[in-house]
Amino acid sequence: MQVTRRLEFPAGHRLMNHEGGCKDLHGHNYAIEITVEGDKLDEVGRVIDFDVIRDLIYGWILDHWDHGFLLNRHDTEVITAIGPYCKAGKPYLMDSNPTAENIALELYRMASPVLASYPVRIVSVRVQEMEGCWATYLPPGR
Repeated sequence: MQVTRRLEFPAGHRLMNHEGGCKDLHGHNYAIEITVEGDKLDEVGRVIDFDVIRDLIYGWILDHWDHGFLLNRHDTEVITAIGPYCKAGKPYLMDSNPTAENIALELYRMASPVLASYPVRIVSVRVQEMEGCWATYLPPGR
């Protein structure tokens, strides 16, 4: 059995070395879908309570990504420029460009240990930047 929780947040980013408009700072209203599966249902009849996913994952997103900037840690020009205007934890620095693909992988890496104490496995993490544009990370073996 699989369940999916959708979470939304606004954030800005830019892609270093991009050949088009994404090389400039801009923002998206991101939508994240995390799908998990379990081998059996609990006594209530659930794989996992949807609120558990919201509380554990969305809480982290609110602290680190919501209304912030997701940036490549090598993007020193932008990091320096926006630094005085950002609160603790934001900008969020990634080891690579904050593409939808890399954001999905980053969220999977964060969520896996957080959900490890529940009898579920992450099936996929989908990141939608805008209507019609998304990337899906599938863990190894999927």
